[in-house]
Amino acid sequence: MKKNTGLVDGGILLATYMIMIFTATYIPILGTVVLFFLPVPFILMSLRHNVKWSFILLVGSSFLTILLGMVFSVPMTIIFGLIGMIIGSYLRNDRNQLQMFIVSVLTFMACTLIVFIITTTFFSVNFFDQSTVIIEESVEQSSEILSSLGQEEQAGELVEQMKTAFALIEIVLPSILVISSIVFVGLVFLACKPVVNRLSKKKMTIAHVRDIQLPKSLLWYYLFIMVGSLIFTFNEGTYSYTVVANLLFLLQFFMLLQGYSFLFFLSHAKSWPNAVPVWITILSVLLALTPFVRILGIMDLGFPFRKTMVTKGE
Repeated sequence: MKKNTGLVDGGILLATYMIMIFTATYIPILGTVVLFFLPVPFILMSLRHNVKWSFILLVGSSFLTILLGMVFSVPMTIIFGLIGMIIGSYLRNDRNQLQMFIVSVLTFMACTLIVFIITTTFFSVNFFDQSTVIIEESVEQSSEILSSLGQEEQAGELVEQMKTAFALIEIVLPSILVISSIVFVGLVFLACKPVVNRLSKKKMTIAHVRDIQLPKSLLWYYLFIMVGSLIFTFNEGTYSYTVVANLLFLLQFFMLLQGYSFLFFLSHAKSWPNAVPVWITILSVLLALTPFVRILGIMDLGFPFRKTMVTKGE
């Protein structure tokens, strides 16, 4: 009976997934939204049955994806299938959901690296180099337009700025991978949570932004690296320069995240409308005010502002 139930659920979830992957592959705007819901069938399969059935679903969906001519969507199927299996397994066994998130991020990073290595080695396709070429062509076109308008100086400055930006991106590429993986998996969790909670007895829980409290040790690491980078000189292109640049980039991201967490905490403590911290976040990015938010995050980690505000509130 259990086997028959597994076959029925597997058939329904397989059909559902194939519709979703088709939409994500061929329908531009709607497909982008559907992309974040792709782990749901695998989550539900793991919750209702076990990892074995989820693996069968993963193999079946990968095979059908190839059969329907969506070969380049197979890596997507594998990545979201594995993430769905991890989430479903953790929820089924009532394990720590923070650990579930960390394992999902690490899985996403590992799969992304493997796909990058395979496409570069066997298909001679380097997405980073292709993106760089496209952006460089756009910069050259913009430079030519400025030059034709008699603004050669501005055109030269634009080219130099873009060269510096490309060099920096290439150096901190590992950190960008980590941060983008955290953000992307976080969005997947936000998308899947309401669906999973509605269709299963097990509940996904995601901490509010205002409740994010990073370890205070990160502040000391940040200050230590900041001071070290000012005292010692690291030659560009060396291993030590790359390590310090990536650590500093990552820690700045965490300080920024802590700063936004404090903004949402302050909004909640003062009973501001929910839209207020959201608009502050958007404006801070558009107006390049993120350094001030980062300072706020540093102060939040270094001083007991939250504790004081809660005590006064009581």
